[in-house]
Amino acid sequence: MLAAGARRRLTWRRTPGDPPASVNLLLLEPHEVGPGGEARLSGRRALHVRQVLRAATGDRIAVGVLDGPTGQAEVLASTDEALHLRAVLDGSPPPPSPAALLLALVTVGSIWFAGHRLRSLRLRTSD
Repeated sequence: MLAAGARRRLTWRRTPGDPPASVNLLLLEPHEVGPGGEARLSGRRALHVRQVLRAATGDRIAVGVLDGPTGQAEVLASTDEALHLRAVLDGSPPPPSPAALLLALVTVGSIWFAGHRLRSLRLRTSD
C-alpha cells in the first residue's frame, strides 16, 4: 500500500528486441532520402539537430523514415542554412505503440460524447 500522497510509478519492462529506451528519432519523409541515403534538411528540423541534439559534422544520430525503416545517419555537413546527412537504414520500423491505440480510442470517445452533449443542448423553438 502506498503512503498518503505517494504516487505509483509505472515502469516498462524491457525484453530482448525492444527499441532503445531513448526514442529521440529524427523522422525523414521518404522523398527526402536519396538513393545513396543522402538527405538534406533545412528549417526547424535542422535547427533541432544542431541545437537540441547538438550534433555536429561527423556525429551520428538516430533516424527513421516515416512508415519505414530506422537506422543511423552521419552528419556530413552543417551550415546555417542546411544539414547534410548520410543515412544507413537497416532497422525495421518500431511496432505500433499501445498508447497510440488508447489515445485514438479516448479521442473517438471524447468526440462522440461532445456530439451527444451538443445534440442534447440544442435549443428548441416553438412554432
